[in-house]
Amino acid sequence: RARVVLSVATASGLSVVAALWVREQHRRHQRRKRQALLDSAAPKNGSKKPSDNRPVSFDVSATAPTLRGGPDSPLRERLTVILSTSPVGRHPSTQLIDEVIGSMLQLADGVSNCDMIIVCDGYRGADKDGVLYSEPRYRVGIVDAVSAANYEAYKAKLRGRAAAATSPSLKVLELESRHGFGFAVRAALEHVQTPYVLVVQHDRPFTRRCDVPRVLSAMEADPGRLKYVGLPTSTTVGHQYHVLSKYGIRIEAFEADAGGLKMLPLIQWYDSTHICQVAHYRSFVFGPRRLVSRGGFIEDKLGQAQLADIRAKGVEAGHPEYGTFLAAGDGFSEPCVAHLDGRDELNGSKFRFARGEALELSVQQQAEEMASRLVRSAKSGEPPLSVESAAARAAEAARIRVAETLQRQAELDRLAGKEPQRNSERERAGGKAPIPAVARDGAHGEVGALPLPKEAWKEYLVDNGQLKATTPGLGFRLSKQLEHRAGDDSSVEWGSTIMGVDMGDGWLQVHCGRYLPTHLKGVRVLVAAD
Repeated sequence: RARVVLSVATASGLSVVAALWVREQHRRHQRRKRQALLDSAAPKNGSKKPSDNRPVSFDVSATAPTLRGGPDSPLRERLTVILSTSPVGRHPSTQLIDEVIGSMLQLADGVSNCDMIIVCDGYRGADKDGVLYSEPRYRVGIVDAVSAANYEAYKAKLRGRAAAATSPSLKVLELESRHGFGFAVRAALEHVQTPYVLVVQHDRPFTRRCDVPRVLSAMEADPGRLKYVGLPTSTTVGHQYHVLSKYGIRIEAFEADAGGLKMLPLIQWYDSTHICQVAHYRSFVFGPRRLVSRGGFIEDKLGQAQLADIRAKGVEAGHPEYGTFLAAGDGFSEPCVAHLDGRDELNGSKFRFARGEALELSVQQQAEEMASRLVRSAKSGEPPLSVESAAARAAEAARIRVAETLQRQAELDRLAGKEPQRNSERERAGGKAPIPAVARDGAHGEVGALPLPKEAWKEYLVDNGQLKATTPGLGFRLSKQLEHRAGDDSSVEWGSTIMGVDMGDGWLQVHCGRYLPTHLKGVRVLVAAD
């Protein structure tokens, strides 16, 4: 699709020329898309042309990769994690997905050893006439220009993490158009090589320990019956009594192992966190019955069809082909998964596992920064900003403002005799007396630099053209010493830009008092963007 150039109506708006350019690019894209559809529907070898309103088949079994991993194989060869994400109001912050991943790695036994695919759904930034949307409607994949920019910046962060991941692997799959949850999962399945998947949404964190290998073993022991097993939520934990009172349908759990794990039939498919056979997804969910609609959730269409079948035929006759169950009994008598509203910025107070992004400002502040940058770009005659660069620059400017505040506070604390201490340093000390900060003239050089004047901050390109390093980016240093790396091994991606102050001694000071070397191995790696 054509890249939607950033426009911000909330602050000062997009120039008329840029707006016309965006509309023309969108119309060209629509014409190409329509022509591609016509070409794909054209009869071949004398075959009959299908009807225009005929549903498109999305059976992926024909192109599915060979599955690996039997019941005796390591968990990584039996299970892949599919984590779906899409635009929300919290972006470009990654806190929401960090909370989900953090909870999963700590509470879902064995999952930290499994490969993960993060599938990023696409979005719609303009209507069929090329008119940009003025406000987002996230549930249906509609975004305004600010939301689009924030989402692109968010995906760039995920790409950076994937580039640094080795084993288990992390793949970020970015969809070029709006697919909806169901089709996004379908796209991810094309990259899965294990017989089972754990499907998770970006707003569904784990809340208590969950023995995933135990559930998987039960499914492998009875594959003809247990095709899908959902993990209990506050909605499904009372499923047995809910369906009896609402539909008059009686369901009974059965023992799935000798330890008390039970499986309760689900009379409706739920998209919440679940383990499912890949073959069931490919041959049934995305099979010839076309039980999933583009742009929607699986539970919207398949769940209703399943309920209708079971009410018409009964549980014994209508349920087996769906094969949906709920983990219950020992270890699963209470909800294991919760729901967080991605639109609620106050949800951060409920996070237990996300590291947090203290230097992220609100979406509105970043929008204002992007608008200001866009206007300056238009007045100076520069080329229109792309979504990615505008979002990155605005976010970096926001970090600078916060960094200045933090640095001023750090200096006040120093003058008051307070010594800064990092949580990681306290942990290394075993919870004992605080470890003093490194002195300014200590072994590592200057630490905790003083605030710098705002006009000294400039934009720099992180250039790998001459160095040709194989790393994902240039690593931050805590002082002006190459070996004094940040404890989290964080870095800034090659090819991106960052705001900083050239100290004149081969070092660039960036946000939070960190440093980047201007040269490595005799070649320049930081170049002034102007």
